[in-house]
Amino acid sequence: QRKSFQMHRLHFGYQYNMTEKTYFKFVADAANTAPGGKELTPLVEIAFLHYHINPMVDLNVGLAPTTTFNTQENWWGLRHVYKSLIDEHVYNNPAGSDLGANLHITPAKILEIDLSIFNGEGPQLPQDGNGTLFTGGNVILKPVEGLVLRGYFDIYPAGADTTLLGQQSGDRMTTNFFVGYKKADKFSIGAEYNMQKNAKNVNGQDRAGVSFYATYIVSDKVRFFGRMDNTTSVKLNPGDENSWNINGDRRDYVGGVQFTPIPAFNVVLNYQHQDFVVESIEDRPKLYLNLQYTFN
Repeated sequence: QRKSFQMHRLHFGYQYNMTEKTYFKFVADAANTAPGGKELTPLVEIAFLHYHINPMVDLNVGLAPTTTFNTQENWWGLRHVYKSLIDEHVYNNPAGSDLGANLHITPAKILEIDLSIFNGEGPQLPQDGNGTLFTGGNVILKPVEGLVLRGYFDIYPAGADTTLLGQQSGDRMTTNFFVGYKKADKFSIGAEYNMQKNAKNVNGQDRAGVSFYATYIVSDKVRFFGRMDNTTSVKLNPGDENSWNINGDRRDYVGGVQFTPIPAFNVVLNYQHQDFVVESIEDRPKLYLNLQYTFN
């Protein structure tokens, strides 16, 4: 049993509106990357130029947000408690941002399309020596009020190398589907399915994960929430005893209540439990009291 205070993350951002159609946005991030919660590592997370080309098209260029899991994360709405499944299990290196460009198209009120091209290394690393680029896109449908359907796909080529970590390399491909429904000021529910082929660009390292989450809104100050994730991976070879990511295959349970005593300040009492497939890894039950403060 262990008790501790931890500072997980600090963000500081600035947005400068250059014209009616153009703005520059900058966000610095200090993240807790060391065990024990004793160290915050600063980095530039976002630094991009946004151009509103016309009522249907917007362009982001620079160190810009990716769209890998932004819809799911916004729907879950509790990143300060637990990351989205793809982010938590590091499906992609360019998790929340990367160097490149994203085109957002809204051809109709019920339809949104994103097309992206990025370096593929995320905000902290330079472009790899092979010059391979990460490309992806998604389609979002909003057929009726409160209902959102989303499909996403990206690919990150293996580059010139034919072997990696002693295994045949392969193009990493990530696919996810999301469906969510919410009734304003009442509740929200969401479900997602994620599949990745050739994780870390190693041929045959396939994995998948599902996530279910719900929020019940009691008032503008109190809401209850719950979530369950299940992640699995496959065996690399027919004779293998375990799957390639056996130490990461697990079920995650999260539940709790969020209080908002004053605007922009959240107090979250929550229970988290990680149930691993491997019996030698002990389950990890945790009780947290999270505090979040945001300001503009």
